[in-house]
Amino acid sequence: MVYKIFLEDDYQSLKRYGVSIGSEVDQKEGFIHLSTASQLEKTLQIHFANVSTVYLLKLKISSIKKLKWETSRNNELFPHLYGKIYTSSVHSQILLNKINDKFNIPRSFLDTHE
Repeated sequence: MVYKIFLEDDYQSLKRYGVSIGSEVDQKEGFIHLSTASQLEKTLQIHFANVSTVYLLKLKISSIKKLKWETSRNNELFPHLYGKIYTSSVHSQILLNKINDKFNIPRSFLDTHE
């Protein structure tokens, strides 16, 4: 599994149209930024520090086309999607609210197996 963090508008667009080309940042950089379970906490701290609510989507790797693993932050391999996210690729999703300046992801939501 890999994960996508969405703001409200991007999440609602995916729900409405059944497909997403990612956030403005994703579109500007030419790929959709995804994370592994172990990368999520730091990604939320760095890139979503100024928001209080995000949607976290768990995506099935087997249903994603054009996924590449590329070196990024701290020389870690990150999943980058050179395509679109379809609702059929979404295994599950959760709304996260920041509490005490931190997003707490339920451990039960995180799954390192497909």
